[in-house]
Amino acid sequence: MVETVGSEAVAAALDSAWRNQKHGLKRDLRVMVQVNTSTEESKAGCDIESCQTIVQHILKNCDHLKFSGLMAIGALENSLRCQQDPNFHNPDFEVLCELKEKLCHEYDLSKDQIDLSMGMTADMESAILSGSTNIRVGTAIFGSREDSIYSNNVEAGPAVLSV
Repeated sequence: MVETVGSEAVAAALDSAWRNQKHGLKRDLRVMVQVNTSTEESKAGCDIESCQTIVQHILKNCDHLKFSGLMAIGALENSLRCQQDPNFHNPDFEVLCELKEKLCHEYDLSKDQIDLSMGMTADMESAILSGSTNIRVGTAIFGSREDSIYSNNVEAGPAVLSV
C-alpha cells in the first residue's frame, strides 16, 4: 500500500508503474490519498479542496490502483494536546473524518471501504477513538529520531499499525 498519493500526477505515475511491473502480481496497488489537514507548508499532501478531485481521478482513470483511504500527518501541537487532554478533539482527525463522509456520499462507498491513516505514537488513543484504522507507531518501536539507532538509516521508515 502507498499512503502518500498527494496529486493526480503521482496517482498516474503509480498506475503506470504498477501496470508495467514485472513481478506477476495480478492485484491492484492499494493507495491512500495524503491530505495536508493542518495546511502547514512543511507537510506533504494535497490541500483539503483537492482531495475529492484526486480520489475521483483514481477511481475513474487508474485501472491498476485501488483507492483504500485517506492519510494525514497533522499538526504536532494537536498531537501533543491529545496527550495532555483526553477530551481534546483533534481538528486534523475531524477534517479527515469529514472528508471520508463526503467521499462515501459522493461515490456511493461504504464506510468500510475507506480506511483512515491518522495518528502516531503520541496520539494513537485519540486517533483510534476518532476512527483511525492505521497508525504510525515508529517512535513506540524505535524511539525518537534523535535517540534511535536508526536515526542515520534512511531505509528505516515508519512502522504502521493497522487496527
